[in-house]
Amino acid sequence: KTRLKFEMRSYHEMVIVPMKRMEEDNQQLIWYKNRVARGQKETETLRETVNSVGKKLRSKEQENKIVREMSKKQHEESRKE
Repeated sequence: KTRLKFEMRSYHEMVIVPMKRMEEDNQQLIWYKNRVARGQKETETLRETVNSVGKKLRSKEQENKIVREMSKKQHEESRKE
């Protein structure tokens, strides 16, 4: 009986416990992979948003430059009159 208990304990220590650890590690790995995937998706979304906002900003700056030039010309014309 003592030997049987030892063998069962040994089997438990050598097989069952490591299998449980591997399952826990696997679950943790899946969680981290999902977290990384979410982070990459957020990064791509932010990159696209920054590009879009940057384009809009450049467009508005160009519009403002044109308006300032037109305003300056009108001001000069009105000063001449």
